Amino acid sequence: DQYRVFSPDGALLATFGEKGSKPGQVMDGFDFEIDIPRKRLVVADNNNYRIQIFALDGSVAATKDLTKITNPIGPKQKPNHITLQLTDDAAHSIQMGWRTTTDVTGTVVEIVGGDSFDPASARRVSSKDKAWYFDSNLGPYNVHEIRVDGLKPNSSYSYRVGDGSADRWSKNSTFTTQSGDDETYTAVVLGDSRNRYDVWEQVVNLASGDKPRFMVSTGDLVRDGDQQYDWDRWFDRASDVFMSVAFMPVIGNHEHNAPNYFAQFALPTNAPDSLKEHCYSFDVGASHWVALN
Repeated sequence: DQYRVFSPDGALLATFGEKGSKPGQVMDGFDFEIDIPRKRLVVADNNNYRIQIFALDGSVAATKDLTKITNPIGPKQKPNHITLQLTDDAAHSIQMGWRTTTDVTGTVVEIVGGDSFDPASARRVSSKDKAWYFDSNLGPYNVHEIRVDGLKPNSSYSYRVGDGSADRWSKNSTFTTQSGDDETYTAVVLGDSRNRYDVWEQVVNLASGDKPRFMVSTGDLVRDGDQQYDWDRWFDRASDVFMSVAFMPVIGNHEHNAPNYFAQFALPTNAPDSLKEHCYSFDVGASHWVALN
């Protein structure tokens, strides 16, 4: 199939399949995605850090330089890209991670047992260390990571994350801790979510409907691990799932061992120093899981 590209005045600019037919046009099929619900075609030009957005009827076109505009799914003062990861004591603790703009340094969790969040009865956990600075190819942001201990096995908890100030909390969400015994549980194993983030969105949301205790990715999460724009699109499609289901990734060759990968997740650090977060392990019930690069 071919896709025609139009300018705002309706003039035909190019046809997909004719690689390089126009400056800045990315004709590789892996570089564009059709966002049907919002009726638009999004084309990423990673080399120039810009995106082109087209209505599917060809009536509107726009080009946005990501080095000059605010990335709509990029870091904000309020936490985004919130993730849950298991620890080496998965029945009694959880690791949380998120990111913000660089002016936000506080790392705070408020958590309470049960399925509804009540700030009056919530326990507050703060990180002793400030957030760490990461300079991605789309600009810098702060990475926040914190471990919450003292949880009960097989129990629901409600929480929110932020820096402690009243106007910078995330929305509330819930998760369930892992079983500490031989109880049967559901987990999801998937992989190769790169290239088609619209399909990734469908798969991860469908899988979450089985109410798994956690998800595992076998690698190749994004097409190009050192391109933050790829990570932003990937996270944006699964953000609600990641706030309620622990996600345990394994680094793949498409991640390129890029620093961006390690800035996205708060993984267990129980491997030797030279392999931390490249490899790790955790226990759930009677099973032992090992992640290898």
